Amino acid sequence: MTIKQKQWQLFYLGYYGETTDDIDGYWGPKSEEATREFQEAVGIKVDGIFGNHTCAKTKEMVAAIQDVISSYSKNGLVEDGLAGPATMSATVWYQKEIGLTPDGIAGEVTRGYILTEDPN
Repeated sequence: MTIKQKQWQLFYLGYYGETTDDIDGYWGPKSEEATREFQEAVGIKVDGIFGNHTCAKTKEMVAAIQDVISSYSKNGLVEDGLAGPATMSATVWYQKEIGLTPDGIAGEVTRGYILTEDPN
């Protein structure tokens, strides 16, 4: 996974940056802090390193969200566990459909709804 993809994962899950402009491909203090916050939130070793466990956990979460959105919308969203523009666009659509703020980010509120509610 490239640095930009790691940043996309963290951004999409609500831990990195304010806009996609923050996804710059540079792994620095902001990326490490976002990784720590994510690791703490999901209960894995907090070290700021986006290693195998962190990578697997982000992919697992993104894939679960993609699965729900894809099932709900039948829009052909690829369920690959990788966040990016297509996943964000589908998330905006889903958020509008269920009455959440349509920002395309699967932050805490959106994740909570998507991963605990039955959309069908």
